[in-house]
Amino acid sequence: MLSENEAKFKYCPLLKTGQDKLRFCQGAMCMMWRWLDLEKTGPTDKGYCGLAGGPVRD
Repeated sequence: MLSENEAKFKYCPLLKTGQDKLRFCQGAMCMMWRWLDLEKTGPTDKGYCGLAGGPVRD
């Protein structure tokens, strides 16, 4: 789980430049972004990339 601000410094495997370089995560602007709590959707609230499915919980 990351805040949206933290996620924006992680590379996205789906976003590439014209020179095949990876681009950074788009956070809530991406359709794959999922919030941990739908009531809290600010830039410092926790979420995750839904590309790999849901988070693993103990």
